[in-house]
Amino acid sequence: MLNYKDLILQIEEWTKGESKPFATRLRIAFENYQQVLAEGILYDGIGESHDLLLDHTLYIRVDDTFLSEIRELCDNILTTYNDYNNGTIAKCIENNWWDKYKDSWSKCHEDADGKDNVYYRMRSRVEGNDTHKIFTREDLFHIPFNRRDLIKPYRYSMIGMPCLYLGCSIYVCWEEMRRASINNLMISAFKLCKGYTLNLLDLRLKREFEAEISLKEYLRTLPLIIACSFKTMSKAGVYIPEYVFPQLVMHLIVKDSAYDRKLDGVIYNTTQQEDDFKVVTKDNFRRIENIAIPVYDVKDEGYCSKLSCMFELTEPTTTEYEDNKDPLRGYLPFPDGDYGNTIFWALEKRLENPDLYQRIKV
Repeated sequence: MLNYKDLILQIEEWTKGESKPFATRLRIAFENYQQVLAEGILYDGIGESHDLLLDHTLYIRVDDTFLSEIRELCDNILTTYNDYNNGTIAKCIENNWWDKYKDSWSKCHEDADGKDNVYYRMRSRVEGNDTHKIFTREDLFHIPFNRRDLIKPYRYSMIGMPCLYLGCSIYVCWEEMRRASINNLMISAFKLCKGYTLNLLDLRLKREFEAEISLKEYLRTLPLIIACSFKTMSKAGVYIPEYVFPQLVMHLIVKDSAYDRKLDGVIYNTTQQEDDFKVVTKDNFRRIENIAIPVYDVKDEGYCSKLSCMFELTEPTTTEYEDNKDPLRGYLPFPDGDYGNTIFWALEKRLENPDLYQRIKV
């Protein structure tokens, strides 16, 4: 019987970039997961973040029906990837695996009154030879519709389809920017406007649960999480097999009409974090989470009307500018172990001022 904490560590190992073809890595990960489920899982309420915990030990030993469901889901995911790989992409969307399982997968909600209601977005100001470019709020929103030609296929981005990516900390945005010089990164903080809630497919590698039912629901979601969480072997090419399933998830989310979506987007862990900075997330895994929200409406130019109503954001700034204006209070170089000693935290605190937030003009 495997401890749940060790299962998460094993999944992180299974989804590392390796030289084997993606289909082989995915199949091996599914086989490993099914073997773990068959042998049973121990959940002992490990405490590594601010969430509430189950106050008792659980021994999860699933029955044959549950195992059969997981095996069928894994087989459907593998078949769907093979369809994509063989060029029959329409079958990937028409395949009923999404509609069959989506109601039993883990979801979460983010609302304007939640305890973690601030998000961040970064963009490099070093573009071509214009190293002093200053961005507006609009520049830190999603890519405008009249510049859809700039939208490349990223993990949860369909080529040409605008998507609002948000990080749950400035640190995770920096990791997603491949650790570019932070003084050259312009940063805006985002908040959900009053009355809005994000309904998200939860694709995080979660450490803690508040109820037994949520843990069992999560075990049903893990095959999809695994399929979406592989680190890329190479970003040199245009086709990246590790992005196939995350992008399919986005296709299936937006196939509902714009204002009748059951899901607004996804929340997921970054795959970019390296071991040298894991010290900053050991007590709060929120700091390595991202949210991706595809646009609701498509126009010839400008920005998504609904997203522009849902979020207000700060004027873009940089750590260098903020430090020159009013020194960001003492931070220590890594490794330190305390997020409160980092420049990321110091800027997050600076951007808490509610007077800094406005909606963009569509």
